[in-house]
Amino acid sequence: MPNPLLRLYHHLLGGPRPCPRLTAEHMANLPTLKNSWKLLLGAQGRFLHLVNGARAALRDNSFISMVFVRSQCTSACVNVFAMLRHLREITGCDHAELTDTFQDLRKRIDRLIAGQAPAPIQELTLPLSSVDKSMSLSVGTKMAYLGEIKKRFRELSVPDGFVITSAAYNLFLDHNGLRDEINRRLQTQVIRDMADMFRLSSELQLLIINSPLPDKLQESIHAAYRELEALAGHRGVRVAVRSSAVGEDAEETSFAGQYRTELNVSEELLFTTYKEIMASKYALTAMNYRFSRGLKDEDMPMCVGCMVMVDTASAGVMYTQDPTSADSGTIFINAVHGLAKAISDGYVTPDLWKISRHPEPGIMHKTIRSKEQKFVSFLSEEGVTLLATTPAQRLQPSLTDQQVLELSRIGLLLENHFGCPLDVEWAVNKAGHATVLQSRPLKRVYGRQDAVQPVHNATRPLLAGGQMASPGRATGRVYVVRTNNDLLHFPEGAVLVTPRPHPRWSALLPRAVAIVSECGGGIFGHLANIAREFGIPAIFDVKDACTILEADAWITIDADQQVIFPAMKPEDNAELPPRHSLRDTPVYTTLAEVMKNVDAPTSANPLDPRITPERIKTLRDVAQTSHLLACREILKLSHVPGILAPLAVDHPTNWWVLDLNNQRLKDNRDLDALSMEPVSFTAHHLLEGIWQGIGRQQWPLFANSPRRSRLLRSLRRLHAAVRPLSPPRPRLFLLLEDAALLILSLERAFFLLHAHAGEHAEENFVQLLWQWFGQQTPSTSRLEQLAVLLHEQGFNLDVAPDGLLAWSAGQPSETTVRQARLLGYFMGTVQQLQAPSELPPGIDLKSPSKTSS
Repeated sequence: MPNPLLRLYHHLLGGPRPCPRLTAEHMANLPTLKNSWKLLLGAQGRFLHLVNGARAALRDNSFISMVFVRSQCTSACVNVFAMLRHLREITGCDHAELTDTFQDLRKRIDRLIAGQAPAPIQELTLPLSSVDKSMSLSVGTKMAYLGEIKKRFRELSVPDGFVITSAAYNLFLDHNGLRDEINRRLQTQVIRDMADMFRLSSELQLLIINSPLPDKLQESIHAAYRELEALAGHRGVRVAVRSSAVGEDAEETSFAGQYRTELNVSEELLFTTYKEIMASKYALTAMNYRFSRGLKDEDMPMCVGCMVMVDTASAGVMYTQDPTSADSGTIFINAVHGLAKAISDGYVTPDLWKISRHPEPGIMHKTIRSKEQKFVSFLSEEGVTLLATTPAQRLQPSLTDQQVLELSRIGLLLENHFGCPLDVEWAVNKAGHATVLQSRPLKRVYGRQDAVQPVHNATRPLLAGGQMASPGRATGRVYVVRTNNDLLHFPEGAVLVTPRPHPRWSALLPRAVAIVSECGGGIFGHLANIAREFGIPAIFDVKDACTILEADAWITIDADQQVIFPAMKPEDNAELPPRHSLRDTPVYTTLAEVMKNVDAPTSANPLDPRITPERIKTLRDVAQTSHLLACREILKLSHVPGILAPLAVDHPTNWWVLDLNNQRLKDNRDLDALSMEPVSFTAHHLLEGIWQGIGRQQWPLFANSPRRSRLLRSLRRLHAAVRPLSPPRPRLFLLLEDAALLILSLERAFFLLHAHAGEHAEENFVQLLWQWFGQQTPSTSRLEQLAVLLHEQGFNLDVAPDGLLAWSAGQPSETTVRQARLLGYFMGTVQQLQAPSELPPGIDLKSPSKTSS
């Protein structure tokens, strides 16, 4: 940059300003310069579009996956790197201070988005007797808890079995090259509705099922099965094959019923069943659950447990505490004849016992219900069979009082060991002995503690009775779901009404506001568990609900009181708690940490007074600095005598245009003879838009204020002239194809308005840099007032110590032009003492689009 004293000398004596060196070289390389700048702007637009998308995901509580986070991070780094490459082409310099900072940021981001470290255990299979809860990363939470019980409590019955570990899952993926292919499909698939999700789920499951098992893995499973036969004392032992994904069966993420379980599996179908269980990781229910809970897909490898089938007489579920109230003195046990699948899948309403915990377990209450069906298994055929119970068996208790008390003591023993309330699945064999099949932490969600009915005392209920499965109240329209086709068309914000609380309906819970089922076991069952995790009110065992509740009718569900009313007024729902928040979930936490390294700008103008490491801390800083350095290099062309053309407008101040689209720059190589004709503001779509905004403001706002002393006036102008971005004119437009740049260098502030409005919306952006100086720093209240104005118009706003950045990205060309018009007007607004309460027609983006003169 020329010596400031030399500038002062030429300015005071009226002499010509010295022309920068390399101008002729710039003119000779103009085509390359223009192309590199165009590519840099496209990369900047894509980068800002990605930042905008990540901001929206954090702000709107959207359902996102780690695939989204990784793809956003990769694309952001790719585009910033492209900006650095094109900057090097423009300036001929490496800019090591930027490149080194970028590489450090990229490594930091890579560490944040990296998957979980491989489990320390590399064995492909492990006997269940050797497993404990410290091995959850290798065998999954479900098998880790069950192995802990088998190892620590020799007096309790736990089936023999083995676990196919996470190392086996990773070997399977690597052997078939599935990891990258699954991530590719997750990343590229556009999910518009439930049908798209269903299609993607089917593709991924088939991809896994159709892939072969590595020979090493087959041999390991065969060997583990032979050891299981030896323990059972006979060949051809039938096994229950259960999912045990890492992270499954945790207190906050139970995954109840989301993955697959196959019962009564023979050796011949063991490999196929194992692949089906692995594939269930991408079942529609499981994928929706992970997305809506903000869980990382790659941190949840699918382990699988294989256990000897129990010759079951009755089975059920035990809660060691009430999951819907603060009452910790009651144990709940429900039971059915046959297998517990009748409870978990909602086929029957089970028997229920309430047991007092203190001082010794004692039965407080029992309810014996009619159980019309049961699931049984036969050695002669695969799988399980649903049978009708005999009339004599339907009302027969599925447990004796002695068995109930024995189960209660088991529950208390396990709760004391694990230190939390438990959800225990159990079975009683035909000899009458209890076996523990599964144990996991119990999620507790409390309803209202008072018994006062809110608002609707005078309204006749549509339905009353049933059992609360999840507490709370909600209002929505009735949508009856009976088939998978109904599932695909379920609308946002509807009440799920169904004949049976099947676990597959849990895929709808991110969209539903409440659940009503005609049967089911109240607080028990997989769908009830998931409803409590999502905070969705649910009532089960409501007779004739699908018939009485009319489709599309508005109703209010009060699960605490087990009543359903015609819809209340909207204000009656004011006290309802907010829907499940994703703010603290793993994916959101990761994205928030990543954005600290990507988004927050440290400085509005990192070039002023000079580039330092303290001013470049995020990818936004690297991108902003690259953008300004490229602008500074391009602006060197503006010092060529005769290259600037006056803007043909009726305005008291002079405005100038550097039009790089002008054909004369291509044809005329004689720089001394270069001369430009005046440019109409309608010659470029962005120039026209920006000028329409400027033209609506008072002209003195864009002029340097006169001073009493000519010397003082000269010194102030000199201060503006030696800023890092200093064209020879204080009001200069630069035009290149679909881009426009306006530099407005005033004594009190510096403005740089840059916009790109082409046919590719993902490359379009508009950004205003407003840099203030010293005592001109606006007050906090003033910035808040301006922030409200811009946010209402759909702009992002970033405030740094030295200035403000207002920007938007990813909009169509017409919208971008309108945004540029508003920012042109905004440059005058920020210089006024009081911002207007509303924007004029033609400037306000919320008003219909029309041309302003």
